[in-house]
Amino acid sequence: MDPKKISVQMMELTHNKEILTYLIIKNSSETELEGNWRLYSSMGLTPTSTQISISKTNLEGRYGYISPNENWRKLMPGEEIKIEVENWLLSGMKLISRQGFYLTELKDGKEMLLGEPSLKDPVLVPLTSPRMGATVLSRGTQQSRELSQKNPHPIIIPTPKKVKYSKEIIQIDGIKIETNLSHQEKKTVNELLKSFGADEGSYCLEIKKDSKIEGDYQLETQMKRASLTSRSFNGIVWGLHSLRQILSNKDGLSLPILKIVDSPDLEYRGLMIDLARHFQGPEQVKKIIESMASYKMNKLQLGISNDEGWRLEISAIPELTDTGSIRSHQQFNQYGKRRALSPAWGDSHFDTGGFFTHGEFVDLLKFSKLRGVEIILEINLPGHSNAILRSLENSNWQLTDQEDRSEHTSAQGYKKNIINVGCEDTYRFLQTVIREIKDLYDQAGVEFKAIHLGGDEVPVGAWLESPICHSLDAWNSKWDSTDPKDRNSAREALMQHFCERAVTTVSEIAPNAIVGFWHEMVSYGEKRGKNSYTTVWLMNQDRSKELQKIEISHRPFIICNSSYYYLDMPYCMKSDEPGLPWASYVDTEDIYKFDPFMSWGMSEEMRTLAIGLQAQLWSETVTTAEQMDYYLFPRLIAFAERAWNTSNKSGNWRAFSETIKSRELDWLKALSISYRPMKDDAS
Repeated sequence: MDPKKISVQMMELTHNKEILTYLIIKNSSETELEGNWRLYSSMGLTPTSTQISISKTNLEGRYGYISPNENWRKLMPGEEIKIEVENWLLSGMKLISRQGFYLTELKDGKEMLLGEPSLKDPVLVPLTSPRMGATVLSRGTQQSRELSQKNPHPIIIPTPKKVKYSKEIIQIDGIKIETNLSHQEKKTVNELLKSFGADEGSYCLEIKKDSKIEGDYQLETQMKRASLTSRSFNGIVWGLHSLRQILSNKDGLSLPILKIVDSPDLEYRGLMIDLARHFQGPEQVKKIIESMASYKMNKLQLGISNDEGWRLEISAIPELTDTGSIRSHQQFNQYGKRRALSPAWGDSHFDTGGFFTHGEFVDLLKFSKLRGVEIILEINLPGHSNAILRSLENSNWQLTDQEDRSEHTSAQGYKKNIINVGCEDTYRFLQTVIREIKDLYDQAGVEFKAIHLGGDEVPVGAWLESPICHSLDAWNSKWDSTDPKDRNSAREALMQHFCERAVTTVSEIAPNAIVGFWHEMVSYGEKRGKNSYTTVWLMNQDRSKELQKIEISHRPFIICNSSYYYLDMPYCMKSDEPGLPWASYVDTEDIYKFDPFMSWGMSEEMRTLAIGLQAQLWSETVTTAEQMDYYLFPRLIAFAERAWNTSNKSGNWRAFSETIKSRELDWLKALSISYRPMKDDAS
């Protein structure tokens, strides 16, 4: 069977005002298509119950195959079959065709890989309204007057707190840096100045004329210079990028006399990049760090583990990258030992993956420190652990209870992706990984300040039938696992047990490090101390119960609002716009005009617990570096503005967007960033 002689096509049709989705399989060969084939996909393609001749076999997560059953009849040359499939998030989008299709043939009791079929462009019903739960955001009213004329002064992004301009333009003689940094930090600043593009503290940038008396004749001369003053290294970085933007508006060193006194509203101005679903290497991550520094962002959370991959070399547990960094149809070697994870998120049969070596990660830490950006790794536990469990399934690590009869399915379709919180090896594993990660930070000369341990989307029912968990002190022998109230109490006790043990494990290795969790874990760490924080992805609707839990916890939290700050959402509602629109469509203007503190109606007490904002880029549909750039920019520039200045009341979107178009897109181009073009009708 020649796979290229078999074509597949996604097609949408409207029936009784309902949009139906079909998979069209056509036999373009000169022979009959027998019933000995399997069509694999990894994005979640599922035939509806109306299909009588095709069956679906789910293997892991969303990965599986469809194949003919006993009702199949041969498909003649030139004939096609139309298979109705369940609608999903990609309805109405060209991305619906990226299912990771490939064919195998069953022959003589063996399954042979054939390759990818011929893929035709999808036929779609036009998107006229959101589907599958997405919403079109309301920007609200812009409170300031939108200026159309050219601004007489250079606009700096993010907007400084205080700017005093003079009408006079001068040709400066040089740049003076004033700081009380240590000798080593000054050396680092000098290195950054050489590259010129390379905090939390404030900075003062002044372009001025200084008079001084010289020589015996008391001649008065004028020094014309730019002066940058800060008490912190990061303040120097931020000030240099403000100066970079001012210089970009002028020819040579002819600059306006001005004084800027600036500082951020929020301590934490972050970006999270998911490297587990689709990996991007050090050069791409460095490029993103460089761009973050350009707009005064200071935290980069790298998701290095999830169900679909593990992305950092751990020499004490080599299986994590030997197996967990690869996805492939050929998951086992000739000896039956696992060599790779299954394909996922639109990947086909090819080997795909990657990871950071020790050397690459140490180099990345040094690079990010020079640009004032702190790297925080995320290891997702106890859920989303499929990559860990599959990598270590033939090892001596006991991370699951073999006698656990609990049944549950994760949001992504995994049935066995949860590490058992009662196993001692769970905490030995965490200890081993954290110790090695801290050593890498030490090698780089970077303080190990924080680690994120995920904790989201643990399915209900986990561990309730685990004898190991039943033996814990946290377990109440009177609980009835069939009683909903007792099941909930047991879950809370086991999650609490994990939280406390995990934080303690980290603290024993790095006493000053803080531990982050997603907000689903906020109720489960009452005794974990104050050295933890919460990242909150709650959407723009009222979630009063969840917010009350966060407020009661009295722990610092970071706003990661999925309606506005999940940058894997499409920019707009168009068929050729990539993204997973489960929450919203969000463009650059939406982010610029969104007030993160107004959306939840926070109390004043709760506002004091908010230490920052974080944008997220989940990589289910981000397969290349160019796509990552497209998803992030220019939206990340608007996010950086709002993280530095939380209120949008004094903003001017027209002037802001024109500045991006006229100046910052050239800067992004210089950084080799493949940004999304800004248009008048949509950002």
